[in-house]
Amino acid sequence: MTRQEFIDDILDMSDLYNFCANTRGYDHVIEDIYAEDALDDFVNNEVSNYTDWRDLYNFLDDIPTGYDWYRIDYYGDITGIDDSEFEDIKSDLLDELDSDEWFEEEDQDEEEEAVLDSASERREERARQQALEAQLAAVLMVGA
Repeated sequence: MTRQEFIDDILDMSDLYNFCANTRGYDHVIEDIYAEDALDDFVNNEVSNYTDWRDLYNFLDDIPTGYDWYRIDYYGDITGIDDSEFEDIKSDLLDELDSDEWFEEEDQDEEEEAVLDSASERREERARQQALEAQLAAVLMVGA
């Protein structure tokens, strides 16, 4: 994967999560990130740790709602991941991948071949156009 492909293909938190989960050495980026369903499992497990209803109420009341993805920090505080935070996580991961020289180099040969093919196609089209103009001129000369 090239750097540009990463930028173009990682469009949301699901893409980023799957990339990190499936790319060796980058799962640490998502170790504190939970999809909504996984957060439900985390909360259900935490509920059993509370013995006082007021503490349980405060815990549940502090959980933000309306997000697809959440982050649980070292202290157990839960925050929702919005678009801005996603972009920050993606940018940090991009910096780390750059630092690790993870990306494949852009293939210059392919780009040069594409330019050459395009130039060749334009030359062929121009040659066809000139042949057609020559035929048209010949027809006009015969008619004159």
